[in-house]
Amino acid sequence: MINLIYLFLVDRSPLPPQTASLTFYGPVMLYASLFLTSGGVTLTILERPEVALIGLLAMGPFIAITLSNIGWLHRINDVAVP
Repeated sequence: MINLIYLFLVDRSPLPPQTASLTFYGPVMLYASLFLTSGGVTLTILERPEVALIGLLAMGPFIAITLSNIGWLHRINDVAVP
């Protein structure tokens, strides 16, 4: 019943504008802040550098790939626009 009410309300509301900052940069910043917060807590409060290293190796490559893709997209856009 609640799902039907929700679907009724969602269908009636206007769609928000889709921007790159909302659809791309928002989740990236959320993931990066989770990475930094968990690393900081693990190192300072829990005092477990080995766990922080595992987190760095597990989450770090995805952040590095995303940041390099963001830089590459900006370079492509700078070249494509006269």
